[in-house]
Amino acid sequence: MAEESVFGFIRLRKTTIIPSNMFFLWLDTSSKDFEKFRDQCCTETSVTPYDWKFYDRTDECYQFIKQADSKKNIVLISSGRLGADIINDLHDLSQLHSIYIYCNKKEKYEIWKINYKKVRGVFDDPVQLFDQMCQNLDEETRRSQLNSTSGNDIVPAPKSVAVKIHCLCKNEIKSYCQPNISWFPWQTSSCTTSLPIKGQGTIEIWQHESIPFELRISNKQDPNDNARNSYAIVLKIDTREAQLGTVSAQDGHILRVRDNTTEPHQVLQMDDNHWHCYWLTFYGEHRMIQYGIGEIRPKFKILEAYFEERDKAFIEMDQLENSKLIHPCVMKIWPPGHYSPVHNHGDAYGIIRILHGRLVLKFFPALLINLRQNPPIEQLFEENQVTWMIPKFNQTYQMLNPDMYGSCCITIHCYQYETNDQVYCEHFDFITNDGHHIEHYNCIPDNNYLTFKKIMMMESIHETIV
Repeated sequence: MAEESVFGFIRLRKTTIIPSNMFFLWLDTSSKDFEKFRDQCCTETSVTPYDWKFYDRTDECYQFIKQADSKKNIVLISSGRLGADIINDLHDLSQLHSIYIYCNKKEKYEIWKINYKKVRGVFDDPVQLFDQMCQNLDEETRRSQLNSTSGNDIVPAPKSVAVKIHCLCKNEIKSYCQPNISWFPWQTSSCTTSLPIKGQGTIEIWQHESIPFELRISNKQDPNDNARNSYAIVLKIDTREAQLGTVSAQDGHILRVRDNTTEPHQVLQMDDNHWHCYWLTFYGEHRMIQYGIGEIRPKFKILEAYFEERDKAFIEMDQLENSKLIHPCVMKIWPPGHYSPVHNHGDAYGIIRILHGRLVLKFFPALLINLRQNPPIEQLFEENQVTWMIPKFNQTYQMLNPDMYGSCCITIHCYQYETNDQVYCEHFDFITNDGHHIEHYNCIPDNNYLTFKKIMMMESIHETIV
């Protein structure tokens, strides 16, 4: 995509504090991933570029670690091929703190996690590598702090948790650190600040780590402004309850709850190594506001409230347009009664057309194990009808040929996943048949169209002769 609004991707995580004696080495033949990883690490943690060093030769990396001060803690991020040359000789050195393997052939080096205790993981995804490294360092820092205070009668008061929001803007992740309690991350030069429709919009909060939060949409720069007309809409979520309400100067800035829920699947979700989307949609003209989890649409709302005329709050943001590429198509044949698993295409753009027969689509708010808690939207599509998907909309669904004893259904699909996605390869996450797991699938077509057409012609000729 050429550009994307700040509300297209908002990621919350706790800021990682790295001990001052920690040093990071990157060993690989290419520095491309190193530079991006280092820059992101310096943005999200307390380390600086001076705490990083890149090597493309094992002998130089080996000498640096060998001669390092024993009080230094070195984190080595290495490709599997280069790491294999030095891991045996360096593993037991006290200055080598931990090892992370980053390579394409992940399965080949998984055994290292068993053979070498300092190997903390093998990764082919830099985001997963970064998150795991930060989590390990966070846990180690917390254990160290607990050990240092275990013998003291006075335990210091817990510090407030600093939070960062990471926003995808103009095809680049921008990071903003929380300066105070009332925080406006989209009021920056890199983020959108106005809406094409006054008083109407949607805000998404994406979390990989569960962090209770309160979101306020105010008609003042300061939501706690004491001006007579100061007013704010509030969404407050924690593990016990989700509340939708308002605060105003006239009410003494006390939260007036308009709607709430304590259902476990409707409040802050527990950590499960998956992303969770919490959304808030507001319509100034209709004086209505909605909250939901997963895909954004009125049918999947969890909380809803209507406000009086005086309760209108106007926030303006810009909407950015994206130019998209056209991609090759795939044709699918659905025998009578056949269906797909419930699956999610992961923020793809797509078009599906019914070439023959009929198809039922069941749309779900999110890809969750317990689907019965969220009844789907069902729609029947006839021949030549079309449906579509865009990021965050129509992404999670199931397809079914409803004619148990009739004709087959034939559909044609076209998807795009990224701006530089030049080769067609449909992929998605799906719920397994037992309903207990979510797995990933890369769809490889059985044949290209010309080969398929030739096979069909041959079968038709054979049937005619017989």
